[in-house]
Amino acid sequence: MSTLMNVAKHRGTESFITVATLVAVLTFMDERHATASEVQDLTNAIQSDRIERVEYHIEDAERRIKQIVVVPVAERTPYQVKDLLEAQYNKEMHLRKLKRINGTD
Repeated sequence: MSTLMNVAKHRGTESFITVATLVAVLTFMDERHATASEVQDLTNAIQSDRIERVEYHIEDAERRIKQIVVVPVAERTPYQVKDLLEAQYNKEMHLRKLKRINGTD
């Protein structure tokens, strides 16, 4: 489980660095030379990165749910029950966030 958290943290850090780099590049550029298409491209890249990050979290929650659901209800430990509820909550939360990002909410 700790390796999954490490992967999630790594991807989050990677996404943050990507966004920070893009913002730094935009800041470095002289705003008089930045065309509207360049700004739009940067906005699209940031939006795409946000969507990918949220989709990763949804997939991670779905994977956790599938791992627990295969265990019969009578054999689940209290930790698995708690983890299942947490994974379901995280999935729902990230689905709502994805809707907000896409503007479909």
